[in-house]
Amino acid sequence: LELFHVGPEAKGFQDPELFFNGIRASISFLILSASCVALRRVVDLSEGLSEQRYQELFQVNPMPMFMLENHTLRFLDVNEAAIKHFGFTRQQFLNATVSLITHPKETNVLAEWLQNTENSVTHKVSIWRQRDAYGQALESEISCHRVNRQDTDVLALMIIDVTKQQAANRQIRQLATMIDTSS
Repeated sequence: LELFHVGPEAKGFQDPELFFNGIRASISFLILSASCVALRRVVDLSEGLSEQRYQELFQVNPMPMFMLENHTLRFLDVNEAAIKHFGFTRQQFLNATVSLITHPKETNVLAEWLQNTENSVTHKVSIWRQRDAYGQALESEISCHRVNRQDTDVLALMIIDVTKQQAANRQIRQLATMIDTSS
């Protein structure tokens, strides 16, 4: 599959929006693939490990990760990367539901999306608006796997902050619109 053809007749280089859309799509696909593989690997490894080894693997993962109880969406576990990323303490997470970090306008929709993760689904990915402990708006790509952990229906989530990427996408769209209207 040839995404871009280099040469004077290459349409992607004549149309900046087309060019940047192709780059964004390629980057998003790579990030999505990596996040799904990484989360699936943690989930797969956790099934055959002792609780102590699982905790070590979960806690040292450099990506923010959560374990939510499927029916209540209450945090069951949170790793160090998530604590640093969102700015809440471990106890604040463990005393809350996913609404703690979800943008108020998306809380119900996200809850429905998460709880509708089927057993047969190996992963689900979508971009959601979130917030940190300081009220700063974030845009995150959430990868979700449904697993059974110690006889509990659990949702394993991995978060990739795409706030800057989304802002850059909006700027590129604005520039493309300005170029189109000035022509």
